[in-house]
Amino acid sequence: MLAVAPAHGGNIPGSAFESGNWQGVAYAHDVTGEFSHCAISAPYRSGDTLFFGVTRDATVTVAIMGPALGLQDGEAFPVILQVDRRRPLQAIATAVGEDFAWLEIEEFSAAMDAFRRGFVLTIFGQGREGQYNLDGTFRALEATRQCAMRYLDYRSPHHAEPPQTSQIDPALTYQIATSMITELGLSDARYLTQTELHEIELAGSAYWVSEATGVEGGAMLFDLSTETRSIRETDATVSEYLSRGCLGDVATMAKSLEGEFPARQVRVLCVQDGSTRESYATTTDVGSFRLISVLRFDSAQAAGEDTSRGQVSADMALKNANFVLDND
Repeated sequence: MLAVAPAHGGNIPGSAFESGNWQGVAYAHDVTGEFSHCAISAPYRSGDTLFFGVTRDATVTVAIMGPALGLQDGEAFPVILQVDRRRPLQAIATAVGEDFAWLEIEEFSAAMDAFRRGFVLTIFGQGREGQYNLDGTFRALEATRQCAMRYLDYRSPHHAEPPQTSQIDPALTYQIATSMITELGLSDARYLTQTELHEIELAGSAYWVSEATGVEGGAMLFDLSTETRSIRETDATVSEYLSRGCLGDVATMAKSLEGEFPARQVRVLCVQDGSTRESYATTTDVGSFRLISVLRFDSAQAAGEDTSRGQVSADMALKNANFVLDND
């Protein structure tokens, strides 16, 4: 819970620090391996633990963990924070389990100044009120800010670089993705927004999801004039990317595909909590482009189905490659 923001975790080795009764550490994002935030915490005699964090996006996070919170996991609710008689700060808190809630404040300067220089923090939310002494926060929060500056450019050595897209006419990429949706007959498929694409590190791609069928996929195009690696050399990066977020057992394989274009297919199988996700990424060099076509399935293939998902992915990638060749 010390991570404060539940989507992030994984403390950075050697980053722990202390300031008075406050304990701090830096964290890296679970998915990207990049620096996420620095956080400090201190326990109170009430049984609560108060957390503050400074993120890479220059926001302040606040969290409370306590046995008497009685929250519902996932619920969001408005919160007012007031330090002494300063102007109240408003935010939306999110519950993580019954005894932990966190929120993010975008007014960085105002929040930092109040928490560092104030004496008592009062939190109003869910019809309850909690008060927390801010002794020692001036030095502790300054140490947290310095921690964030120190690790701003950090990236875990255990995370490979994500696939990078180049500046290519997006219309071509979306035409490819649309043909995939049509080929699969997915009437409910929707494209991810640019914000959503940035969150999964696929900016510049065209990616869609079909919630009704549990199928998703998309396409990415790269300029071959700027690509120095062979298709085979991209297998490890593609496999690592498709495996992200899987907390269960992972199996991967890669193979060459026969055809008129140089092509490699990577398959990743994730089995977690009794469910299965099957992912395919087919990389093809065609004309002046490198094309990556992705298909992901959120359920195991039913017994008796006579169509191989790997073959479907390969056939679709070949059609995509021919489309690119015709429009190159």
